[in-house]
Amino acid sequence: MAGPTSVSGPTHPDALNSASNYARDLRETGLLSEALEVLQETVQAFRDTTGKRHPAPLRAARNLSAVVRRLGRYAEARALSADIHDASMSVLGPDHPETLTSTMNHATDVVADGDLTEAVRLEREVHDEFVRVLGADHYDAIGCSSNLALDLREAGAEDEAGALHQDALPLCQRVPR
Repeated sequence: MAGPTSVSGPTHPDALNSASNYARDLRETGLLSEALEVLQETVQAFRDTTGKRHPAPLRAARNLSAVVRRLGRYAEARALSADIHDASMSVLGPDHPETLTSTMNHATDVVADGDLTEAVRLEREVHDEFVRVLGADHYDAIGCSSNLALDLREAGAEDEAGALHQDALPLCQRVPR
């Protein structure tokens, strides 16, 4: 596997987490093909080591879905993020912050795949859950609110989008990340 390894070997969870982080850095610097290769290997290694229904491969798979989306393979990213969401619900439960993040990421893949109506439905649902579980002033709730507002504006609900942005602005100014 390309990327970092630990003294415990290339399939040690610490080495796999490092590889996933390395791939995220590759993605952020635009090296998408390289990131895709590292993440495919990392997700498989996690699954071989921890099993498919463990939080660690789900986190790496979320990174993989983002790379697939950035490569313009929207339907594939949507299918992958739907699987990640379902597994997160099963493994972590509906109220776990990582499950909520997987729902938000899935909505991003859904809108990229061209289904704005479904994305807005998912974003409304996960926004309400973020607020209920973490509070309206949590940075993930604020980020979700912003995503929802952008998609509402695209869907023509400009007043609702403006109200969401207006509500989020003071929270953004006081919440450290």
